[in-house]
Amino acid sequence: MEFSKAKTDEEYGIKCLEQILEIYMNPDCDILLINLDLPWNQNNSKSILNYNTDDINLEVIGYLLNELKRRRDDDRTKVYEMYGVILTKDEDKIKKKILELNEILDKNSNNLPVYIAYIMGNLIIKDFEEVKDALNIMDKITLNIKYYNDYERGFLITAYLYMMTGNFKKAVEAIEKVIRLNLAQFKGYEYLALIKEKEEKFEEACACYEKAWDYSNKNNASIGYQLAVSYLNGKQYVKALNVCNEIKRKFKEYPIDDLTQQAKNGLGS
Repeated sequence: MEFSKAKTDEEYGIKCLEQILEIYMNPDCDILLINLDLPWNQNNSKSILNYNTDDINLEVIGYLLNELKRRRDDDRTKVYEMYGVILTKDEDKIKKKILELNEILDKNSNNLPVYIAYIMGNLIIKDFEEVKDALNIMDKITLNIKYYNDYERGFLITAYLYMMTGNFKKAVEAIEKVIRLNLAQFKGYEYLALIKEKEEKFEEACACYEKAWDYSNKNNASIGYQLAVSYLNGKQYVKALNVCNEIKRKFKEYPIDDLTQQAKNGLGS
């Protein structure tokens, strides 16, 4: 409500409008905006980019983007437009936006926000070679405090690509860069946990899930679910039950009943 009132302000209105857009585009506070499933979580590797946007209000996002463009049609607005198009899952529109962003980068190769939006667009259409080339360029751009979120997104995508190919050492290096930028970046800890699970270091994976759960303010149901599974595997039934109850309280429709029952059965055994 306060942002809606403030977005008409002459000095701070644009910033408020951007914040409203961020909230609508990213209600789960996931730095990547979308879920990128890894191949080992899927029966068919073609589905690795099947991301869920069912809870995203695309109509409101479109209205906000139009308002932003009327008031400030610049490179940053085009970045938001790309994110909005990504959420529609329309690959033809994504390809069109990629061409627009490429024109900007031809003129200014150090525009990091545009690079990251460009990378994410190419990731969705599965042009992995273009993504890798752009990430290499991104890594050489001088760090600017204004673009911390963009760097985080870029390094997390780098980690994701390395995880896809099983190069966990390089993935961890990219994740460590993210955590150095933002100690509380829960997505980094979630990725670390996934790597530790693949390496069968289950206690370390559980510790990473704990950090991811805490730093997400216990508001990410999928991370909570994985943490509960880790607790069950470690026979920490009370902790598992506590996490299940927290998920059920905050996300009433989330399928957690089976895990809850397993935790209760463990306590009764």
